[in-house]
Amino acid sequence: GWGHTRTLLRDIADFCRARDIKFTVIQFPLYYRLDDYPLADIHQQLGEFATSEGIEWIDLLPLFAGKDERDYWVHPRDFHPNTRAHHEVADFLYSAVKW
Repeated sequence: GWGHTRTLLRDIADFCRARDIKFTVIQFPLYYRLDDYPLADIHQQLGEFATSEGIEWIDLLPLFAGKDERDYWVHPRDFHPNTRAHHEVADFLYSAVKW
């Protein structure tokens, strides 16, 4: 659950800090009802946690909010991001990540 996930994220962050490795959490939305996203509170919760732990966090929900989720599906029965989604994410991250 969420408690175990927080522990794992802290452990990863600690591991990276000890080795001077950059660690960024990038959160993809579920490509479902992007016009009225039902999991926005989950994105907020993860963002608040990451910020409180000093973990860089990038939420991709604003990038896709209000768009037609079907444009980003691999297949009508598989809601994973397709090449268009990955292309938009790559373009966004190029400027969003502190390289």
